[in-house]
Parts: sequence; structure tokens; C-alpha cells
Amino acid sequence: MSEIKTKACPGCKRDLELSRMYFFVRKTTKDGFHNRCRECDGKSFAQPKVIAKEGYKICSKCGIELLCDNFGICKQNVDGLHGQCKECVAIYMGQWRDDNREINTVKRKLRYDENREVFINRVKIYQSNNVESVVKRRSLHYIKNKVSIGIERKIYQNKNKDNIREYHRRYNFKNKDIISEHNKEYHKSHPGAARIRNQRRRAREKKLLHTFTNEQWGESLLYFDNKCCFCDRETKLTMEHIYCVASGGEFTRQNITPSCFTCNSSKHTREPFEWFREQLFYSPEREQKILSYLGYKNNRQQLALF
Repeated sequence: MSEIKTKACPGCKRDLELSRMYFFVRKTTKDGFHNRCRECDGKSFAQPKVIAKEGYKICSKCGIELLCDNFGICKQNVDGLHGQCKECVAIYMGQWRDDNREINTVKRKLRYDENREVFINRVKIYQSNNVESVVKRRSLHYIKNKVSIGIERKIYQNKNKDNIREYHRRYNFKNKDIISEHNKEYHKSHPGAARIRNQRRRAREKKLLHTFTNEQWGESLLYFDNKCCFCDRETKLTMEHIYCVASGGEFTRQNITPSCFTCNSSKHTREPFEWFREQLFYSPEREQKILSYLGYKNNRQQLALF
């Protein structure tokens, strides 16, 4: 076996192996190496090259031996893989983005303006191919950032009221048939909800309280056995304002009862109980039932609105 050649460093006076691990290469000397060792030149000794196992690679940044799947593709290298693992690259890129955020935003805006149609088509194709994942991601993002999203929407809507109105006008004009068919189907399947929405709009225009809900409408129908509260007929019922909207009647549980079309139109804007006592189908029991439902005690409503 050949003996290992050594060399004495004049700086630290140690006998070290004559190799690139301990000395820098220098062609002008007889042995081909620098006289002083690496540490005396202000550097550290070179570490021996570690050969990774088959199917593994050592990261040049963290020095951990990992599977080749943890490295990105790099065609310039001999093995076709990046020198640093994906985690180290991600940390480096995150720091770089934080340091160059303003430059990146300007570059992205310019790139988007130049290739707007390409980006839009790419997003549409991705969303059509990954509907479930996109919906899940959006729902999770909304749940986590519900408050901030609501604030941002309000700010945007206040700043762009005219643009939003114009957009809705254009959309409604282009899709008249689709909207009308959708509204017809909705009114058929949700008759109570549609009526409540219209009544709320009326009360809101008059600046009146409008807290009546679809559940409360169902409770009132059960209370009066799905019959008119005045004539006790089992027919198609409407939401009767005991005190009409014109005289300040609010759209609340204390002012809404089920009534047939005949009684609703006959009563019109008159005082409800005076009109009821004039009718042939008047019944003191039904009057008391209406009063108890509306919260009257001793001829006075407990939650009075007038």
C-alpha cells in the first residue's frame, strides 16, 4: 500500500494530509498545493464527499439525505435534479418574495395586462376541470376570513355603486328570459318566501319595521288551522295586515294574520275590528282568537306598535 503523503503547515505547524481537503491547489509550487493550510488562510477544511444511497440525494443546503422525489427537476445537472430540496427552495423563495414584494407586484401587473385573455382562459379551464376542489378551497377560505371578506365587500360596494348597478342592468337586459323562468320556478316552489320578500320591500319603502319570517307565517297558519282568521273558510290565504301599510302597519308577527282574498280586499284600509263586527260571519270567539294571537289583553296589545 502506498503511504499517505503529509505536509507541515508553517502557520499552525501541523502535519496534515497533502490533499485538497486541507490545502488549496497552487500550480507554482513543487507539490502543487499552497504552503499554508486552509484554516491558516481563513477558511475551513473541506468535508469529504458523501455518496448518497441509490434513490436518495443529499441536499446541498440542509445536508439531509432525502428521497429523490423531494427534489425539483433541473435538466442542467447530471442527475436531472435540483441541488437543494423543495423545502429549502421554498424557504429561500419566500424570503426573496418578501424582500422584493414591490418589484414583483409591478411585474405581475404588467404581465397580466399583456396576457389578460391567456390568464382568464387558463383559469376557466382549471376551474371546469377541478370544480370540487375549487368549491372546497373557496368555502374554507370564506369560513376562515368571513369578517374581513364582509368588510372588503362593503368597502368595494360603497366605492363602486354606479358600476355595480350598470353591471346588473346589462346582465338583466341580456338574460331576461332566463331570469323570468327562474323567478317563475322560485315563486311556484317558495310561495310564502316570495310573498314575504315583496311585503318586506313595501315596509322598507315606507320605513316601517319588517321582521316577519317564513317560520312565523307557518306558525300563524297552524294557529288558525289553515283557514281565514275572519270568515273561517279553508281557501287560498294571503298575509293580512291587521293595520294596513298606509296607516303605518308594520310587517311583524303582531300585525300579520292569514286571510282570504275576499276579506282582505273588503277590509282594505278600515279599522279591522270595526269592519269585522259589521260582517255577517262575525264571531266573538274568532275575534278573541285573533286578539290573543296578536298579543291583546284587556283590549290592548302588549307589544303595541301604534
